Amino acid sequence: MPRTGPTAKQQSLAYSDDVKVRLGAITYTGRQKGVDSLIVTDLIELARNHAIADALLLSGDEDIRIGVQIAQTYGVRVHLLGVQPAADNQRNQSRLLRQESDTSEEWNRSDIEAFLTTQVRPSSTEADPPVAEESVVVAGQLDQVAGDFIRARSPAELALLSALGERDAIPDELDRVLLRNAADILARYLDPSERVHLRREAKRLAARGHQQARQSIATGETEADRIRQFVTETIVEPARREGRATISIRVGDVARSMGLQRNTPNVVSALGGRKFTELARVALASRTGPSQGPNTEFTFDLGGSSRS
Repeated sequence: MPRTGPTAKQQSLAYSDDVKVRLGAITYTGRQKGVDSLIVTDLIELARNHAIADALLLSGDEDIRIGVQIAQTYGVRVHLLGVQPAADNQRNQSRLLRQESDTSEEWNRSDIEAFLTTQVRPSSTEADPPVAEESVVVAGQLDQVAGDFIRARSPAELALLSALGERDAIPDELDRVLLRNAADILARYLDPSERVHLRREAKRLAARGHQQARQSIATGETEADRIRQFVTETIVEPARREGRATISIRVGDVARSMGLQRNTPNVVSALGGRKFTELARVALASRTGPSQGPNTEFTFDLGGSSRS
């Protein structure tokens, strides 16, 4: 699932009868991590709660084996499905996983073509050049990402970025945040030219914002002030322009966007105080999750009226 939320296809699937959609997070490189752990957790929890009697598992990874073993101790039968060639000598499916399962079956090409079709991705020489209008839209999105990224930076980080030359690389810890934010917005990995554009715009804005950051230091602006301003400008106001009545903000998402993963208590404190509700013109409707942590979530009424 991209950071912006479930796609239209994912939401459509979730409305289907007898279907439970489980979505994991996609990294800024466009890959989903921790899939094996999610499958193992599902197997164990569903078996332990007697929610299933049989599990059909499409996998070849030996890391799933522990989940199979534990599920079987609860009486669940695990049926392993492979895609040809999945035989032992082909190494597409773990030998130990095949041995552990109660039954195993292998589907060939004709079995799969009965319900799936494939499209061959054209090579770079065959692909049509991007439409100019689409390029302008993407460039605008990247500029917005760069602006949000710079607004979330500390004065020290701005000073570092503003001192970089055109050929100087952005420090890895900041570059990862920048690229991840852009990939979340575009719901895909950036191509080389887009990365160049994004980094150049970030450096340009950093140079322009460095002086403003120095003025902020002189006036005593704190990290909490930056958090409140960032959330107001990048989350609350866009939601208000969309006409939404409420908005839910997860602390971990804000911390990740601002590079404050180690300072989530500061994010909680900034969003939970009166200063934020007054600045953003919102009213706190509810607060769920742990008292301090990335999974703490605030829900605000965008109308700004207090709730009794």
